[in-house]
Amino acid sequence: MNKKGIIKNFSIIFSSAILGAIIFHFYYVLKSQNPTNQPKLIVARENSANFKFINPILFTDTGSKNDYPELKNLQNNIQKYISSQTNSGNASDISVYIRNMNSGHWTGVNENDTYAPASMLKVAMLIAYKKLSESDPTVLNKNLFYIKNLDNKEYFKSTDSLQGNQSYTASELINDMITRSGNDSQDALLKNIDATFLSEVYDDLLITLPHDNNGDIDFLSPKAYSWLFRTLYNGAYLSNADSENSLSLLSQTEFDQGLKSGLPAWITVSHKFGERTKLADDGITVTGRELHDCGIVYYPNYPYFICVMTKGNDFNNLENVIQSISKMTFDEVELNLAETASTTSTNAPTD
Repeated sequence: MNKKGIIKNFSIIFSSAILGAIIFHFYYVLKSQNPTNQPKLIVARENSANFKFINPILFTDTGSKNDYPELKNLQNNIQKYISSQTNSGNASDISVYIRNMNSGHWTGVNENDTYAPASMLKVAMLIAYKKLSESDPTVLNKNLFYIKNLDNKEYFKSTDSLQGNQSYTASELINDMITRSGNDSQDALLKNIDATFLSEVYDDLLITLPHDNNGDIDFLSPKAYSWLFRTLYNGAYLSNADSENSLSLLSQTEFDQGLKSGLPAWITVSHKFGERTKLADDGITVTGRELHDCGIVYYPNYPYFICVMTKGNDFNNLENVIQSISKMTFDEVELNLAETASTTSTNAPTD
């Protein structure tokens, strides 16, 4: 082949390579811009009628748990533990969601599976009353009639602090509802709050209640439940003072058989638990149990949210599952994660 032919062939090959590179570049760009290939972005805004020119962001959610390699070891260990517990029959379902409250880095296992939240929705009632009090400060001092239900079928009993057939302030009932998980206090508060306003609070927090809400429906996941605590931690929905007061109250929860068990006494945990016993149509035969505990563990320089939701047949086994995952997470934070975390502030808000 003469020199002219060689140059011609080289030009064809070179042009083809350039064309291929251009096609690949545009394919890559178009693919990266395709919404189906992007992380799903969730934005929760206050949507308040009180504002004309602004619409405050409560929190955002994006990114994949695979984006945070420093949490991969914890995720793998939790996954192995969950497999061992479900295979042994100690639980039928276990879901976990963990999030660094300052950086927003997170991980989880089965974090989008749904459960019956039961008493954990009392945090939403707390937020609703605090929100209402910001426009009407007299709300928390209003006397509400309290009726004690003697047919208490809960497995985890709380201390008796309120007397039936008496009036207490809304603030006193809120305290009982959160610290002792008082169902009767919740009932009194529910009867005295506008249903439309309460529904708007749920909508603001992106919590969709089932229409047929008999309490046994599984509709809330660990990841979705985190939005309540993140909203409080960020001080984005309530005033800073009310957010601080709410998380302080949640740190006084009496239940200590879940996340707090096995953690050092000096660690503060703001959390809420929930239990559910499912019965057959005869109203006697137990068909399943659910036990959950979720909240913020205030480890220095590394406050993290952890939510463990479980299903099974034995509350003692479910307790042990929550305790073990909580301890496993704490140990990983203490040994590896907190050392590399920013030391700027233990309470810096994050989306």
